[in-house]
Amino acid sequence: MEMKGTICSQQPPVGHQNRQTVLVQSRLNPPALPDILVGRSRIQSRLALIPGHKLTLLTAPTGYGKTTAVLHWIQQQELAVGWLTFLNGQDNLFTFVTYLVASLQRLCPGLCEKTEQLVHSGQAPESILLMTLVNELAGLPKPVVLVLDGYEHVADRSIHDFVAAWVEGLPATVRLVMTTRTKPPLPLSRWRVRRELAELQAADLCCDEAETAELVAAWAALPVTAAALRTIYERTEGWIVGVQLLALSLRRLSSEQLVALLTQPNSPCLEIDWLNEIFVGQPPDIQKFLLKTAGLDRFCASLCATVLAEEEGRSPDVGASQSILERLLAEGLFLSALDESGEWFRYHPLIADWLRSRQQSHQEVLKRLYRSAGCWFASRGLVEEAVQYLLASGQAGQAAAVVADYTQAALNLENWPQIERWLALCPDEVVVATPALLLARGWVLQFRCAFSALSDLLQQLAGLLKGDGAESSGDAAAMQGQLAVLNAVLCHYYGDLAAVLTYAESGLDQIPGHARYVRGLACFLRAMALHALGRTVEAEGWLKDLLRSQAGQVDTFTLRGQFALATIYRLNGELAKKRALAQQMLFDAQSQKFHVSQG
Repeated sequence: MEMKGTICSQQPPVGHQNRQTVLVQSRLNPPALPDILVGRSRIQSRLALIPGHKLTLLTAPTGYGKTTAVLHWIQQQELAVGWLTFLNGQDNLFTFVTYLVASLQRLCPGLCEKTEQLVHSGQAPESILLMTLVNELAGLPKPVVLVLDGYEHVADRSIHDFVAAWVEGLPATVRLVMTTRTKPPLPLSRWRVRRELAELQAADLCCDEAETAELVAAWAALPVTAAALRTIYERTEGWIVGVQLLALSLRRLSSEQLVALLTQPNSPCLEIDWLNEIFVGQPPDIQKFLLKTAGLDRFCASLCATVLAEEEGRSPDVGASQSILERLLAEGLFLSALDESGEWFRYHPLIADWLRSRQQSHQEVLKRLYRSAGCWFASRGLVEEAVQYLLASGQAGQAAAVVADYTQAALNLENWPQIERWLALCPDEVVVATPALLLARGWVLQFRCAFSALSDLLQQLAGLLKGDGAESSGDAAAMQGQLAVLNAVLCHYYGDLAAVLTYAESGLDQIPGHARYVRGLACFLRAMALHALGRTVEAEGWLKDLLRSQAGQVDTFTLRGQFALATIYRLNGELAKKRALAQQMLFDAQSQKFHVSQG
């Protein structure tokens, strides 16, 4: 077949370049300490023992100051401390280790490079991944502490198993600190017996009377009577958030009024009573802001402005949202900063739950807000959060479109585990009914070498592309081209060389230039088929011309070309040429962190 024009030099369209996997950086940043902080020396003396235990575990319900206590301890340390926050069961083992490595590399650049390669290849057994991580940490040049904040959000059993085994193998230079609302499913008893575990629970974290008095004095900013202090302590039983809420109420009530309210018979539930008191005391614009943004797990001024503007049918006012966030933060109300720069925030979990409960009767409003948030995250390449908000808004089709839109960029980075995770967020009935998502699943199966399942999927996909859904599913020609390349992969596996050549060339005719990985794989398959059919000179010359046309560029397209040419050299017994090209390919793959190519 004539190959004129099949090697497309077209540049990626605007919006498709540099769409890389985005880590949520605020998960790797310790939250900012509150402006008003009580020393709590007795808690800090317990935390001072962290370097002597493999794991220090802080277990208590919301509002007991677990994270604040750890942050205060960090502030007083010279040790290198890494941070990782968990969010709402979003992680699988792949994402956990990805974030874990990212946190460790902030402390020691270049650390855990082999672990990073394995996790991004997505093909290493968990035991190998664990052993590699432990071995790399054993070479740490200095002691480090890693904080796992909000561990109760971990829902994947494989993460618990990995953490349990990891703690067993931790070198003496690494210590873990874990905060959680619930007891984690880890072998705590075993670690207690070995004296490898230090624990602080709710009873340890409660304020004593002296700390309650100090906290009330700091938050109320007014003189408080001894009777009011005693009543607050008895009513809160040292629960820090309860103390804070009641102290804030003293900015509007006298000590005598507060005592009267707290000691009346059948006094309402503390948190409901005083959250309502504080909320009602806010200006209308603050109340509206709190209610409209309560459904967001994390937020910044731009996101808040977008959500509010969508609901009110106006242009976003980022400045107004930033002003409100600064007011809330300055007054110590509701809000916690997630980074030192003051860009990202979250509501205290207790307050977020309470605010959301006030919105439960307005489900349609919530859905519109979630849809706005999903679109905002999608526009910034934060695919997982975009998909979760869009699904919560009932927009499964739009969530699928976001995944489809970013799949090609992830393929270009060889990041197929990321694609697999995106697909796992989508309902299966949506995936199998959406050609672009079914195609994405096909690429995951190709990377996994699951050829039997791939064969069944390609038949299903072919029928779907011929059906009514093809016209509305995007660029039908490009998808037909990808389908052809996947068929070429399957025929290559089964040894049907003529079919490989036909499918690969058909794919090259239809696949756009920005689909660098897919075009590179098609070139590899075409070259392998030409060689196997006795057309080695043609295959070698074509590949050399191809690589010359891409001089100075390194990506998954050029790496597949190099791999094809090196394979031909190996099959021809030209080992010196093969070695030189393989060394160049390895250098290129390492420089761009293309872990599949490097392997």
